[in-house]
Amino acid sequence: MTFETFKNRVTAELIGRLPQGTTITPRRVTKNNNLILDGIVINRDGQILSPTIYLNEYYTACDKEHIPFDDLVADILSAYQNSVPKDVPDIRRLFDFDRIKDNVILRLVNREKNASLLEQTPFVPFCDLAITYLCLVDIHQENDGFISIRNEHLKKWGITPKEMHALAKANTLSKFPAVFQNIADLLPLAPLTDEPFIPRASDLSFPMFVLSNSLRMHGAACLLYDGLLFDIAKKLGGDLIILPSSIHEVLIIPASAATDTDALNHMICEVNATSVAIDEYLSDHVYFYSAETDEVTY
Repeated sequence: MTFETFKNRVTAELIGRLPQGTTITPRRVTKNNNLILDGIVINRDGQILSPTIYLNEYYTACDKEHIPFDDLVADILSAYQNSVPKDVPDIRRLFDFDRIKDNVILRLVNREKNASLLEQTPFVPFCDLAITYLCLVDIHQENDGFISIRNEHLKKWGITPKEMHALAKANTLSKFPAVFQNIADLLPLAPLTDEPFIPRASDLSFPMFVLSNSLRMHGAACLLYDGLLFDIAKKLGGDLIILPSSIHEVLIIPASAATDTDALNHMICEVNATSVAIDEYLSDHVYFYSAETDEVTY
C-alpha cells in the first residue's frame, strides 16, 4: 500500500467514525531541521483550533511492522481526541501583538539545516546555530503548542528584530528558568538497555551535568541566559565543554576533565544518528565556553 492510499483509507475511515459535518484536510508541514511530515487536519463544526495529526509513523507501522489497519485508525482517532486542547486558545490573538507579546520565547536551532526556513524567519546567529522565536499557544501540546515567528509577523506587528529578541529573551528567562543537574542523579546505576552509547552513572570518570529549562522543551536556549554559563563555570572551577544533546537540553563537562574532544565529538555523532529525532537535532560537535571572555565558541 502506498502512502497516498494509506492516507485516503484513513481519511475515509475517520469520516465514517466522526460526527457529521467533520472535514479532513491533508497538510504537509516542514518542521525543524527541514523535516517534512504529511498529516491531516480534522475540523469539526464550531472548532476553533484544529490540530494536525501526522501520519508518517502510522504508515510505517502499517507497512513495515504490519500493525492491523483498524488498530492504527483507532490510535489516530485517540490521538486526535487527546490533542484537542480543553481550554481552546483564541487564535485571533496572534494578530494582536499586545495579546501575544508575553508568550514569545527563544529557540536555538541548527543554522545550516534550517537555511530555507531562516530566509523567512527573524534570527540571530549564535556560533553555527541560530536563535529563532516561537509564540507559545498551548503548553500541553508539545511542539505543536508553539507557532514559529516569521518575518511577516514582525511586519504586521510593526516591531523590529532587535525588539523581538529583547522581548523573547525576557519572556524565556521569566517563564522557563534554567535547571542544572548532575547526570549521575538522572542515570541508573545499571544499564536499562544494551545500546553501548548510553552511559551509566557508575561508568562516568568525570562529572557531567544536564542543562535545560523547567519545561524540558527547547532547553538548549539556556545557553543564552545572561550570566548562567559564567555562574556554572565558577561552580565547576573553570572553562566548560558543552555537548549539544538536542534542542531540548545540553550536557556540560568541566574543560579540565574533558581531555579527548575527538572522542566526545564521535559520541555526539553516534547519539545523534541513533537516538535523537531529526527535528530535535542541534549539532554534531562540542562547544567551548571561556570563563575569561564569557563567550561560547566552536
